[in-house]
Amino acid sequence: MRIRRLITGLAALSALSLALTGCGSDSGSTGGAPAATSAAPASATDELAAAARKLNDTTMKMKLASAGSNSTGSLDPKNKLGEMTMTVSAAGRELKIQIRTIGTDVYLQADGLPGIEGGKWLKISGERLAGSSFDVFPENDPAGTQRILDALADIKKDGPGKFSGTIDLTKTSTNAAAAATLGEKFKALPFTATVDDQGRLTSTTIDITPAEPSAGKTTATYSDFGAAVTVEPPPAGETVPAPDDVVKMLTGG
Repeated sequence: MRIRRLITGLAALSALSLALTGCGSDSGSTGGAPAATSAAPASATDELAAAARKLNDTTMKMKLASAGSNSTGSLDPKNKLGEMTMTVSAAGRELKIQIRTIGTDVYLQADGLPGIEGGKWLKISGERLAGSSFDVFPENDPAGTQRILDALADIKKDGPGKFSGTIDLTKTSTNAAAAATLGEKFKALPFTATVDDQGRLTSTTIDITPAEPSAGKTTATYSDFGAAVTVEPPPAGETVPAPDDVVKMLTGG
């Protein structure tokens, strides 16, 4: 079903973009979450935003689970390193996607993509991804999380380390056409998050079932804080420039 593929893809790309960019900014403020002061307790929104920003100070491992796809990866936000392996099941087929991020460059390997030689890595420079969901270190928002924070609403604290609210998925896409396809049903989907006793974000879940029952939930979890992360570019002989049609598919261009 086309809409299911679109929803699953957008949710996965949003979470992946969030993960690869460290989930927070190390400086400045976020539009929806002003800094707390000693004169007033932090709101739930402030506290959740601070927990996301805290991940920018450490390495971590990440898992992403959604309907039809599962991913695992390691992240080093300070050094702009990330790697992820994603398995996607659709139409009775299984596609394995590997992604490596080094600086602003992305290396993508996806055996089974039409027109792509098996075993080859596609290199995509940051300039070609600017403004898209794969723009992992966008200018003026190096953490890349502003569109995620701006999409949250009605955040409340349900208990120690537990938060809930809604998320507008149409705001998480930088592709206006794709966002318009989602429609009104996707503008207030249930969102939950957890934070550990060190004030770090440990999970986020988006429940897409109210809008598309078959799309299920998308959950990202963060763990193993401080673990060593090493990401190397693929061998030059196994790397080719990404074709324009692949870049357009990723950027919505």
